[in-house]
Amino acid sequence: MTRPVAAPRYHCVMNYANVTVFDRYDQLVVMAIVRAPKKSSKSWAVKERRDIREIQEGFLSRFTLVVAPDFVYLWKSAKPAKATPDLVVPAREILGKYMNGIDEHDFIPASTLELIVGMWLGDLAIGLARSTAPSVEKTGLTKAISGGRIDFPRAAA
Repeated sequence: MTRPVAAPRYHCVMNYANVTVFDRYDQLVVMAIVRAPKKSSKSWAVKERRDIREIQEGFLSRFTLVVAPDFVYLWKSAKPAKATPDLVVPAREILGKYMNGIDEHDFIPASTLELIVGMWLGDLAIGLARSTAPSVEKTGLTKAISGGRIDFPRAAA
């Protein structure tokens, strides 16, 4: 299958997201911001998302993920910058099978977490895995990225 010509990429945003997913038509569907704080919270996740929204210059991905070692925060569609996440799921509920051998209390560097998130999203995109969290499945994320591709535009901080 031939892909349509790629949509323009906005490097200022791409340089902030750690993992991006483009659908089968090469349209940006997911921006994942991966960080490794010792403990995350909804307010921390909202701030991380707000920071990227300030530089987006009017274009948004269908889903935004803010991923920390303890929780994954998910927003659907274009919500206001200060909106709370549509879904908060323990990270191990979604990423557990990719974290074998990592103890719950071990520090997970952001670079390691970024690769784990990329593997999970990649598996979802090519149909090798389904989310282990039914609440994530209900958001439409899996369907939206099916047949898509994963990109790592920026190394995790």
